[in-house]
Amino acid sequence: MTSIIYVCNEYSLEEDLNELFDQEADMRLLASICFKGDMLTIIAGLRPDVIMMDIDELSLQETSEALANLRMILERVSIILLSSTKYNMTQLLKFGMDYLLVKGRELNDELVDTIRLLESKQIALTSEDTTEFIEKLLAEGSMNYDLFYQSLLSKQFTRREIDVAYYVKKGLKNGEIGEILQLSTGTIKIHVSKIYKKLNMNGRQNVINYLNKLMSGDLLLNPQSQLHN
Repeated sequence: MTSIIYVCNEYSLEEDLNELFDQEADMRLLASICFKGDMLTIIAGLRPDVIMMDIDELSLQETSEALANLRMILERVSIILLSSTKYNMTQLLKFGMDYLLVKGRELNDELVDTIRLLESKQIALTSEDTTEFIEKLLAEGSMNYDLFYQSLLSKQFTRREIDVAYYVKKGLKNGEIGEILQLSTGTIKIHVSKIYKKLNMNGRQNVINYLNKLMSGDLLLNPQSQLHN
């Protein structure tokens, strides 16, 4: 059962959302919460799987602060932003958003589909948004760590494995990675082994090549392009 919280300034969608999730056997709306007051305390206590945050009455700065605070108390929660305006996708992803839905006639169907995608650990961005986001980053010079991170997270990597993979990509040895992350060489070896397994690859250089290709954006813009072991 996927548990959901709706956060807003005004409860304009509360009735519609209650009706929507009453029809979904695998979803439950735990509560509707106002941004003011003890919002973070309530959310921390309920520990939802998904937070839907209506940002129509918030500035970009207020949105970024709210996202940062939510990530501090619930690191793995999926956060969907609801807005009447299509914001800059790059900025919102950087702040910690998982997906942005623009309010409209098809909101209910999109919302249910998006929640299922996020809970199955699949990337929920539309192809149009994904291409726009990647091309914007590439135009700025190179694929940044945030996109590299999201790409590996979608492959079921843990946050620590992504950290290790980032330094493996740079050609560092296990001992060097351990010094940076303040972990033993043995622990790094375990993480590296799991990285090989999740990428279904053998050989450190193959993994390095793959991760560099992922970082460059080539695998994201050209998904048919794959490296062979």
